[in-house]
Amino acid sequence: MTIAMNFNSEAEGAGPYHGTNLFLHILNILLVWLLLRKLSRKNTVAGIGAFLFAMHPMNVEAVAWISARSTLLFTVFYLGGILTYLRYTENKKPAWFIFTVLLALLALLSKSLAISFPLVLLVIDYYQGRGWGKKQLQEKLPFLALSIVFGVFTVDAAQTYGHITELQHDYSIFNRFFILCHTFVFYLVKFVVPIELSSIYSYPELKGGSLPMFYYLSAILPLALIYLIYRFWRKQKELIAGLLFFSIAIAPVLPLFWSRVFIAADRYAYLSFIGLFLIAGLLIDRVINKKFISSAPVRYGAAGILAIYGIFLMYNTNKQCTYWKDGGTLLTRAVVLSESAPSKALAYFYRGNIMQNIAEKKHLDGQLSNNENMVRNAFTYFRNAVWDYDSTLVYNPQYMLAYSNRGIIYASLASYDRKYLDMAQEDFDAAIHLDPEYADNYYNKAWLFFVKGEKAEACELWQKADDLGSVVAMQALEQNCR
Repeated sequence: MTIAMNFNSEAEGAGPYHGTNLFLHILNILLVWLLLRKLSRKNTVAGIGAFLFAMHPMNVEAVAWISARSTLLFTVFYLGGILTYLRYTENKKPAWFIFTVLLALLALLSKSLAISFPLVLLVIDYYQGRGWGKKQLQEKLPFLALSIVFGVFTVDAAQTYGHITELQHDYSIFNRFFILCHTFVFYLVKFVVPIELSSIYSYPELKGGSLPMFYYLSAILPLALIYLIYRFWRKQKELIAGLLFFSIAIAPVLPLFWSRVFIAADRYAYLSFIGLFLIAGLLIDRVINKKFISSAPVRYGAAGILAIYGIFLMYNTNKQCTYWKDGGTLLTRAVVLSESAPSKALAYFYRGNIMQNIAEKKHLDGQLSNNENMVRNAFTYFRNAVWDYDSTLVYNPQYMLAYSNRGIIYASLASYDRKYLDMAQEDFDAAIHLDPEYADNYYNKAWLFFVKGEKAEACELWQKADDLGSVVAMQALEQNCR
């Protein structure tokens, strides 16, 4: 039996993986410094931007979570591609253009978020004053073609593997617009005030068909930024380019036409915040060079505030790293920070996944080594997992996977007490009722009948799971029913 969904936790021997992530982050820091220096031609701007990129708490998830490796890797190729493109615009040598295409391809192979690459190149053209003439647009065609191809395959794969999911609430396109605006503003707010960061940001609850009021109010800021872009399009190219870089890079993960399990994630800011770091570097540089503030005391005061803010970022980054030391700590933090019922349900569910994984490993190791203490320890984790799944269903009674995973635990315990067989069957029946097309529930329920000696019923359920595409069900059919 298998757990349907999982969430990474600390594993033995993970040091080399974390070391690789840290190496990639350091490489990206260097690339950010090179890029901002190339664009601004100022070491101050590049240094400030690279420092913010290195130390911002929102970047902890991308570096600390081993499964976020793709974010680090695609950013290496993405930034490298922008740098080779800048070199191409300087000398017009075809080799640099070819290098840019290859790096864009590698970025896309690493992560689908790289589909924004051709549009960001247009932002670079705007920043440099190259314009958007026919020649500039034709240069982007190879990148656009790659982005379209990878975009189509990514959406298809995401639907196949459940990364694009149906939400509990059916949001209208009207409400989705405001959800998008709120998510966009969420990243801007966390850029300035990166506190109460969580591994889980859930979609909002609808009450009477309406979103919470602050979702509707959040549209004010994006509309204001659109006006500012229009108003200062020619006068503040550096600042506008930074804002466009952020907006374009974050756009593929904003929830308008498709939905992921979470409405936002810290790791999505890893690349996109570079545009905002450019803006921050430019503004601070202007303060230092007396363009904003001529009074020396006020300027020194501003420098002091900026220094305190830098310490604040470093402190929060260090604190955020402690939450990522293991999955249990991370999800407990998510439970504490969750305010809405959907968010609570997700946090409890994923913590239950972690408890269940630990329990199954300890249980298996205890049985293999005939270690009764380890087996008893496993039961403690099983109870914790059941409690988390119970809590999940309190906040979201329609959460099919909570029934499914709790049923798996009860089925595992049935060898110690037959009463768990009936409890497992009740959970699998509830899960099948909520999602009749989910093959694993039929597969798992079939084992219950097989254990009880009801082979015909088990084979019928395995056949149903096989019809729904379960590979393990096909194997069970071949071994036990044919």
